[in-house]
Amino acid sequence: MIDAKKAALLIAVVAATTSCSGDLGSGPQTTYGNIRYTAAVQDISGTTTGSTAHQFSVFVTLTNKIGASQTRTYPVNCPVLIRLYRQSDQTIVYDETRSRDCSTTTATVTIPGTGTAQLQSGVRFPSVILGDSLPKAVYNAKAALLTEGSQFLIIDAGLMDLSK
Repeated sequence: MIDAKKAALLIAVVAATTSCSGDLGSGPQTTYGNIRYTAAVQDISGTTTGSTAHQFSVFVTLTNKIGASQTRTYPVNCPVLIRLYRQSDQTIVYDETRSRDCSTTTATVTIPGTGTAQLQSGVRFPSVILGDSLPKAVYNAKAALLTEGSQFLIIDAGLMDLSK
């Protein structure tokens, strides 16, 4: 028998996992055409000499699972976009896929046989992400890519700490 708290949690998890059903990577799948995608938030604070500004970037690693080289094409101005989700209920609170025009020139990345390649979002400042309406908090981050066709591939990237 499931108690009320467990039932509510199960319903929340099912709702969160089905809310992005239009995305290729909204489920647990992270391998497409023998390329495995992984993502991570990188805190790059203080990496610029003389700067103490808090900055982030999201990196996506493409790992080739076969011996032959493979390529992936992506919009040059949108290699990796960021989505942030509120931790309590997985509601999207920040979504670059809705605000960026990714219909420009494309670029191609070559992933050598059994090798890796990386794409990144570029530097983001917390103050820009937070704007005037998003509260300082820790958010679940996901990377969004257009490397597998016209639908966004969504990959978990870990936590983005915007509470500082």
